[in-house]
Amino acid sequence: MSTARLAPSVAELHLHLEGSLRAESAVELAAARGLPWGELTPRQLRRKFRYASFLNFLYTVRDMAQVLCSYEGLERAARELSASLSANGVRYAEVYVSPVIYARWGLDAAEALLAADRGFAAGELDAGASCAILLDSVRHWGAAPAHAVLDAFEQSGCTRAIGFGLGGDETTPLAQFEEVFARVRSLGLRPIVHAGETGSAEDVRIAMRALGVERVAHGIRAVDDPGLLAEIRERGVALDVCLTSNYRTGAVRGEHPIRRLLDAGIAVTLSTDDPSLFRTDLAREFRLARRVFGVSGSELATIASNAIEYSFATAETKATLRAELARRLVG
Repeated sequence: MSTARLAPSVAELHLHLEGSLRAESAVELAAARGLPWGELTPRQLRRKFRYASFLNFLYTVRDMAQVLCSYEGLERAARELSASLSANGVRYAEVYVSPVIYARWGLDAAEALLAADRGFAAGELDAGASCAILLDSVRHWGAAPAHAVLDAFEQSGCTRAIGFGLGGDETTPLAQFEEVFARVRSLGLRPIVHAGETGSAEDVRIAMRALGVERVAHGIRAVDDPGLLAEIRERGVALDVCLTSNYRTGAVRGEHPIRRLLDAGIAVTLSTDDPSLFRTDLAREFRLARRVFGVSGSELATIASNAIEYSFATAETKATLRAELARRLVG
C-alpha cells in the first residue's frame, strides 16, 4: 500500500480559513486595502511566515485576518480553499471560521459568517471540496466573545456551521467556558477545543470532562499522562494532529508524539492547520508521517479512515467518503 494512494486523504478536519489564504491572494487583498502586505510580492510574503514562538505565530494570524477583513475577502478565501482542497484530493473538510475576529474590525459577525458560507457554496458549485464550518472563538478573549459567535450563528441561520471550537493562548482556563459549551450543545453544534498543543495534558482532560468535547484539536501533550491516554481511548475522543504546524510554532521540539499516540491506541487524524502559513498540504503531512515518523501504510489507512469516522459529517456524506477512500486504497 503506497502513501501516494493515501496522500491526501479524502477528508481533513483541522484547518483554519484565516491560515489558508494563498499568498498571491493575500497580497492582492492587502494592496486593495492599503495594508503593508500589499507592498510585498507573494514570495516575499511567504518568507515572513517563520515564527520565533507560538505567540509570534498568533500575531501573523492576526495580520492575515486583517487582510481578510471584508465580506469579499472572506468569500474569496472560502471559494479558493474549496478549490485548492479539491485539487489536492480532499473531498470533505471541516474549516474553522472566526466571525468574532472580523467584528472587532467593524464587520457584522453574522454577515461575515454568511460571506464564508457563500464562498464555500461557490467553490462546491465549481467542483470544489465540500466544506463544513466549525465556528471558532479566541480562547484568550474570554467567554463573552464566544457567546457573540453563537449569537452570530443564530442570527445568520447558517446551516453549513455544524460545530464550535476554541483556539488561541492555552494559558486561559477552560473552566470559564462551561456555560458556552452548554449553549453549544443546546444549539445542536458539535463541541471541539484546541488543547494540549502548547499547554498541558491536564488541559485535554478538562476539555473532555468540563466541556464534553468529541474531538481535540492537537492534544499532543496527552502523551505526558498515561491515565489521560486511557481516558481518551475510553471516551472515544479523536486527536486532530498537525505535524508541520507543531514544529513551525515551536509546540514540538525534537521527536513528535504521534508515534507514542498511535502506540497507545489513540484515534488520530492528520491535518494542515494553517496550510498557507505553514507552506504545507495534506499530501505532505502524510509523507512526513510515513518517511520521518515511521507511520506504516496500514496506520496511514486507519488515519485516513479516522478523518471520516470522527468527522461531524452526515451519515450519507460519510458513506460517500468511505467508498472514495476504498477506491483509493485498492486503486
